[in-house]
Amino acid sequence: MKMIAIVCDGAGAFHCACVKNPDLFRRDIASKTGAGFIAWAGTPIHGTSLQALIADIERLVLPRFTAGPALQHDLYFTIAVGWVVFGKPLAVIISAKIVRSIWRVTGIAVLWNLVRRSAKGELKEVGHD
Repeated sequence: MKMIAIVCDGAGAFHCACVKNPDLFRRDIASKTGAGFIAWAGTPIHGTSLQALIADIERLVLPRFTAGPALQHDLYFTIAVGWVVFGKPLAVIISAKIVRSIWRVTGIAVLWNLVRRSAKGELKEVGHD
């Protein structure tokens, strides 16, 4: 299983990737730049796109912070990355389940199917010759 790892290098830049071993990724970055610190590493929720999560992290989170070893202990950084990796996907899953249960309980799905079928002309009136 791959993990998302965010590594800060010796030059003050971020490196974000899907890796099996974050420490080997850190060592590779450190060998190229002189230093490397793991700022965050974690496994995403099953079924989420790793490339989409990395793109969201690089677009929404990393520009707001400066790379460095102190980032490992920054509460705001941890919350920001945690929201992108865990919060948003869980919110989508939970809201989809709520919508499905409301549709099922209220019978809106049945009405929607009737309207859709009648619009397509699949329903025939009975008793009218």
